[in-house]
Formats: sequence, C-alpha cells, structure tokens
Amino acid sequence: MTLPASRRERLRYDVLSLGLADLGTMAGQVSCSLEGSIFDSIRTGGTLSWSGDDDLMPDWRHSLIRPMYVVQDQGEWPLGTLYCRAPRLVRKPGSISVSVQLFDRTLVTAESRLTQPLALPVGTPAVSTVVARLAALGETAVSVVPSSATLAAALSWDAGTTETKVCNDILSAVGYWSLHVDDWGIWQIAPTCYPLSVRSLSPSPRPDGHPPGRLVDLAG
Repeated sequence: MTLPASRRERLRYDVLSLGLADLGTMAGQVSCSLEGSIFDSIRTGGTLSWSGDDDLMPDWRHSLIRPMYVVQDQGEWPLGTLYCRAPRLVRKPGSISVSVQLFDRTLVTAESRLTQPLALPVGTPAVSTVVARLAALGETAVSVVPSSATLAAALSWDAGTTETKVCNDILSAVGYWSLHVDDWGIWQIAPTCYPLSVRSLSPSPRPDGHPPGRLVDLAG
C-alpha cells in the first residue's frame, strides 16, 4: 500500500554536540530501536546500527543522537536525545559497520556517585538544590517549575549513592516528579500537581516552546 503524500513517514537522525548544539544530519545507513520505562534509573535506551564511509562516521563518544520522526507536510517529533556508548566496529573494504548502545541523558546522574556521605538539613531549598547539583555535573539546560519549598526533614546518603537517587529523594520530599529529560534532551523538574498559576499555561512543543516552567540555561 502506498501512503498518501501527506502521510509519508521517515526517520531522520540528527547529530548534536554534548552541549546540544546542532551538528547536522547523520549520513550513511542508519537504524535504531528504543525502549523506555519510568521505573528505570535510565529512562530510555536502545541500540543503533550505522554503516558508511569512514569519513562520515560520527564521533560517537562526543556526540548525541536525536532520532526524528518526520511526517511529510505534517511535522516532526523527536524520539529522544541520546548518548552513544560501547561502539562495536566491523571494517570491510570501503565501509564500516558500527553498533552502539543508546542512553538518554539520565545516564549522567545514574553514572555519577557521591564520593563521600552527604547530609542536607531541614530548611534546605529543594528545587534550587537539584538544579545546582545538575549544574555541577555540567547539565545546564533545565526546564523548572520554580518552588520555594524546603525540606521538612533532614536527608542523608552514603558514599556511593547515585546522583539520581539523591536528586529524586530531594524532589520527592517536596512533591515533585522524579528527575527526567524530555525527548529534546532538556531536564524536567516539575511538581506532581501544578499550582493554578502554572496550570493555566498552554505547553507547546519544542523547539518553538517548552513545557510549563522556566527554561534555565546556566551556561548562558
């Protein structure tokens, strides 16, 4: 069956720097599979297969891949903004085939662990503390629904605890969702129940807009 022109679909693979700067579209033959769960510390993962000329191969370690679902004359939507890890190369005369593992940006907090015990006292501002901890990891593009809420009880963690758990414990203590990223690769810090002043906003898709909240780019 041939789809009408208005419903012709394809996938495009955009390449970005680790700072989310656009580096163009991936050349070569590409396919990928993705799966995700809100219960996993790394929300979305998968695999990508690529083949092409040596000089077309992305710098896997220093690039992000963003698969885009494109419908002709309708629009395009991201399926994730993903780190590439553990590339396996097979060289053939005139071409290279590569298989890489994909992980969304929650990989950063899942891999980062406390080097010493941490304790936060009663009265610690929760949301700004999480934003600051992300910034310390180099993660500066964060969409935040601001809050002045502070910790009603002290929290503590042992050395070796992941930043994912630290941040999620802080956010949970003030009624916020667990830390996650949207498909554009922007960290999301939002309450489980929006205040009325925020509910009245109408979210629009990126890159023309962003979800309710304030986009904080600490690098800018």
